[in-house]
Amino acid sequence: MKGSNLIKWITSGGVIGAVASSICCVGPIVLGAIGVGGASSLLFLEEYRNIILVVVTILITIGWIMNYRLEKRECSEGKMCADSKQRKIRRISLTVGTFIAVLSMVSPILLTSISQAQNQSLVSLGNVKTLYIEGMTCGGCELGVRKALKRAGLTESEILNVDHSSPKPKENIGSAVIKISDEAGCKVIKEIKESPGYLAFWTFDNKKPCGGSK
Repeated sequence: MKGSNLIKWITSGGVIGAVASSICCVGPIVLGAIGVGGASSLLFLEEYRNIILVVVTILITIGWIMNYRLEKRECSEGKMCADSKQRKIRRISLTVGTFIAVLSMVSPILLTSISQAQNQSLVSLGNVKTLYIEGMTCGGCELGVRKALKRAGLTESEILNVDHSSPKPKENIGSAVIKISDEAGCKVIKEIKESPGYLAFWTFDNKKPCGGSK
């Protein structure tokens, strides 16, 4: 029983670590969906993402190795396997935990693919502007910004491109190419500031446009 409990704790630790490694990417979508800011406060997790992923991989691997050894003891040669129900529960828990961990680890890649698939041709008529957004790190951030732009009144056809990897990914500064009137500019910037909680500006010379609205 002690071995089973230890496996559960190790698997749980792996799942929690995997979720933590992707929260900086998934967080903006969740916060944006409920209209709450604060996504920029999750940026610090991005620095530790690779370390967390290594730890998660080790924990999940240890969990499977321990389960294999425990089953080998329970089903030793010439004996009936003890507590097959308990073994089945362990296997299911490990499988589900591994699936959640893998999904969390690859979620930034999946979200980036989804976001980029929504980008449109930049050859478009109208008042097209590039909005720079500080705090973006992955596809989840892009989707969070899209939600904010739509809450500000932009339609899908007016959001031409949202990209966290341009122009300054090392500084977590991405961009959104949008069709927008001058009158609606401050509304968009305010919406992005409130949720997901990023700093938006039109030029690098003025990162606080619209007076008091950042």
